[in-house]
Amino acid sequence: DFIDVKSGVYDRGKSRKNRVEAREVVKQYKELKKKFPEKSIGIIAFSIAQENAIREEFRVAGINIEESINSQREELFIKNIETVQGDERDIILISVGYGKDSSGKLSYHFGPLNRDGGYKRLNVAITRSRFKTMVLSSISPERIKS
Repeated sequence: DFIDVKSGVYDRGKSRKNRVEAREVVKQYKELKKKFPEKSIGIIAFSIAQENAIREEFRVAGINIEESINSQREELFIKNIETVQGDERDIILISVGYGKDSSGKLSYHFGPLNRDGGYKRLNVAITRSRFKTMVLSSISPERIKS
């Protein structure tokens, strides 16, 4: 599934976070836990900064993720695209994080994906799901110029 986070803003040059998108990840997580309570969930962010934004939004929402992350059942992980290697879950939420900045400018720098082998990291991220994958992005495909 694709979730277009139309109001997302990437804080380019500063925190490098997209807090609106991070809040949407938490919202989707809560909805998925209600709909599929028995399923495990993995959250993959395209950057360390976005991973941190997601963790912060879980705290703001009052959700204690440490219990789920550290449980024997491995219910949840939150990682960035560079550290997700062998992890699988039933449901994967991918937060792109990048998008237009506060002035409306879209930069085509996508962190680890722009580096050598970036396509391999993306391939690993999109193959971590056993049941369902959701991509959340503040960049819709039609906004990207080829």
